[in-house]
Amino acid sequence: MSALRPTAAILAVACTLLLVPAAGQARKPKTPLVNKINEVRKAHGIPPVRYSRSLSRSSSRFARYLARNQQFAHGSPIWASSRFSGLGEILALSTGRVRRSEILSLWLQSPSHRAVILGSAFRYVGAGRAWGQYGKVPALVWTVHFGR
Repeated sequence: MSALRPTAAILAVACTLLLVPAAGQARKPKTPLVNKINEVRKAHGIPPVRYSRSLSRSSSRFARYLARNQQFAHGSPIWASSRFSGLGEILALSTGRVRRSEILSLWLQSPSHRAVILGSAFRYVGAGRAWGQYGKVPALVWTVHFGR
């Protein structure tokens, strides 16, 4: 048993080192939707937004709230950390199988959603989604929070 302890300690240190990004290396967003948003921003000559764990948590929490309560409306105020000097929020509700790129395309067709996605004042983003039952129809609530 004592021979296993040093091996376990070495494995724990090695795994920890693999999880720490190299100096100067940007952390990859944990959500493909953030990547797609940044692709659109890049195509429009707008700097990318940085993934925010805080905004991801708040957007996921709000999506779960909406789905659980069969609601679909923006929060007032936006349910996110007060450390941001400004916030933006976009929502979508989909039934059936809908891809992230389709949701993003629909948002870009809406002037108000497009303004948030392409807003150069926003520097941070987090995305979340949750399944819910709207009447008898299963639906997916998509929420994205932007911050500056």
